[in-house]
Amino acid sequence: MIDQKILYSDCPCKSGKKFKFCCYNSIRDLLPNDPTRAMVADAIRERARSQKIEKLISQHSNIDLNGFHRHIKRGVDYLNNYKFDFAEREFLLAKEKFEFAPTPYNNLALSAIIQGKIDEAEEIARDAIKRFPCENPFGMALYADIKYIKGEIAEALKILEQAENITPNSADHAVRVCESFAHYKHHQRIIDYIIKCDYEDDPNAAFFLGIAFANLGKESEAINYLRIASEGIHYEYAEKILDKLIHGEKPDTICGDWMYFADNSYPLSNCILKHNEKDNGGLQTTAEAASEFIEIQVNDGYLEIKDAIKMLSYVICKNAERLLNALRLDESRPESIRKAAQKVYEKNYIKNKFGENLSKQQDPLIQGMIISEDALIPLPLPEEEKVKYEKAVQIILDPSSKKNDFKKAFIILEDFYNKNSDFPSIANNYASALSRLGKYEEAKKIIRDCFAAHPEYVFGAANYLNILMSEKKIDEARAMYDNYNLPNKIHPLAYLSWYNVATKYLSLIGDKQSINQMKKIRNKIVKEFDL
Repeated sequence: MIDQKILYSDCPCKSGKKFKFCCYNSIRDLLPNDPTRAMVADAIRERARSQKIEKLISQHSNIDLNGFHRHIKRGVDYLNNYKFDFAEREFLLAKEKFEFAPTPYNNLALSAIIQGKIDEAEEIARDAIKRFPCENPFGMALYADIKYIKGEIAEALKILEQAENITPNSADHAVRVCESFAHYKHHQRIIDYIIKCDYEDDPNAAFFLGIAFANLGKESEAINYLRIASEGIHYEYAEKILDKLIHGEKPDTICGDWMYFADNSYPLSNCILKHNEKDNGGLQTTAEAASEFIEIQVNDGYLEIKDAIKMLSYVICKNAERLLNALRLDESRPESIRKAAQKVYEKNYIKNKFGENLSKQQDPLIQGMIISEDALIPLPLPEEEKVKYEKAVQIILDPSSKKNDFKKAFIILEDFYNKNSDFPSIANNYASALSRLGKYEEAKKIIRDCFAAHPEYVFGAANYLNILMSEKKIDEARAMYDNYNLPNKIHPLAYLSWYNVATKYLSLIGDKQSINQMKKIRNKIVKEFDL
């Protein structure tokens, strides 16, 4: 019996018709009792594959499908038992039986990866993609992982983009693509991809959906999908996370996020471990892959944090920086751990990065920035209204203002905001008023929107950076600080507002050198404008 919701939903073949009036009659004999939508999608794709194979068989007399499947099964069994020579022989024999399938190529590349023969794996995977450019998302994801291991991140992401635009032949292929997304913590991308491919109720795909939703703070969705995942290959890990979510617990990981991989499920484990062997075929495990492996090992309790910090001192990349940031800022950890992480962080990231960046970006003498009292954006108000508005702002910003005065000023400011919500100064001051009332979420949304719409408004930029720090979103704060360019003409008070927040940020990351640089500029401005 097929669920009526599935029967009258859009057909997975993407025809735009309802399933009952499209592919149902042609695949009904292929379906089990009470099939899921994922099973329906697989059956439709299996029918398409079968039709293609039948056509090939009619054109080529040397095709032996039974022999092909037999060799693939034997090869996979050998591969799972690390009998690589036997496995590869079976995959080569399978290729002889049926040369029009990417599976033997994919498995040969996988075998090479596990052995640490990364150059050999790359050659095989590249050949597979050339031969099967439109029907091999599994191989493309594998190729992307090879690029990830080699540190060619931009190329890896480009290949993944191609993979996600190909309809997978099965749920296993979709899951393989999700595994690659997981290295980069592309949560929303995983969700969109699985839903697009109609594999929401496949247990192995549901696992990645559950983790992705959990990381986005959508606990109810995460719980629903992890319940489905408890019937898949990741059932132990899924049930562990499910139990934590049900009881309102947070992740006990370095960075406080839900991990996609445990030690026994990380697809690159063997490859990375081979790095230390003499016969590794020349593999040089790169920083991103190595730091991810370290993170998993620590989270699973197989590696002491002090040893991880030492290892991270030799691994310089974005993910390693993220891990060190989390360790040095986590006040729940022993002081010795935080100090050790801080020392490595300063050595690998601050001197070469933040200090140099600041001297180019913040110093008006270098940048040619004009500090001027004429640089404020004019208020779009009549003079009488402007006086009323500025008086209300003074009361709002004065911590000693009386309760009744504040209440009246807030009503005035709220009215101005409702009439001029797109003006940055009014929006920013109204958000400050909301913060004083304890309405933090509403205030944060206004400030975020203000900065997004008016990045040139420095007071808003300073406010936004401050919010990111208060929420302990250090990676986002770093990205904003690194990429934000102060306007060429800036009001002295706007610069001081930025200075106060930027100094707070630089103190947080321990960059004393850059603080001293900014302080010199700040003192010049205070003296020149008598502030």
